[in-house]
Amino acid sequence: MQSAGRYQSSYGLENHGIQNTNMKYWNLIFGVTVPVSCPNIPKEVLSQRSTWRNPAEYDAQAGKLANMFIENFKEYAGKVPARVVGAGPKI
Repeated sequence: MQSAGRYQSSYGLENHGIQNTNMKYWNLIFGVTVPVSCPNIPKEVLSQRSTWRNPAEYDAQAGKLANMFIENFKEYAGKVPARVVGAGPKI
């Protein structure tokens, strides 16, 4: 998956004493951001996709999981605000 941009630190990181951390989208399906670097954490483990031996298998599994979320959420979609529905996976 391609990076969609870089972002400054997130609320959760700041709460753990990590300030001014550059963020990037690494997963466009789930819209998840991760730090580009983090003190005392090996850079290779910051992107789960890079921890898989075969990145194509990771992509396939991420797509399968996204479909499962979408299918399961159909039951609740009419009961929550549109912004909640819009925060779901994008495939």
